[in-house]
Amino acid sequence: MKFFVWMGSFILVILMAIYTIAFTVFGNGIVAQKIESEIREATKLDAKLSTFTLSMSDFEIVLELSKSNKVTLIGNYSLFSQAFNIAYRVNFEAVEELKNLTNAPLVGRIFTEGKVKGNMAFIEVDGLSDIAKSDTTYHIELTNLDPTSIIAKVQKHGLSFSSSSWRTECLC
Repeated sequence: MKFFVWMGSFILVILMAIYTIAFTVFGNGIVAQKIESEIREATKLDAKLSTFTLSMSDFEIVLELSKSNKVTLIGNYSLFSQAFNIAYRVNFEAVEELKNLTNAPLVGRIFTEGKVKGNMAFIEVDGLSDIAKSDTTYHIELTNLDPTSIIAKVQKHGLSFSSSSWRTECLC
């Protein structure tokens, strides 16, 4: 009987530790520092997580890759159904500061925002962008993380381009 009490206590302590590290303000601080150091090492940029909050059902993350370049993610998720609904915003005001990430020199700015929703079996991405000084909207569907449909409408200086659905079967 003592064995079951010890085993139950041990499992309870492990679960409490995991919950504390993953879903509390104290644990978020520890996790944020680790993620920030990994991002700095991988990108060779002075990146910082200015906001990192993770709870059992939602999160908010603001990553500043540099003073002028930010990525923001806000959303909710379900651990059990693995469903999610995420709003994203990528605002790169000075892409030249990100030269460590590319093999080619870039200049200007890039902005895109939208929503990602679904689960790991089917994901939809809807967004808009100003890439190449255009007004672009896009809808992307992924099935099992493979793109099954990409629809983009690009408008620039009075010209308009609209793509039709793209299917992975067509690439074979």
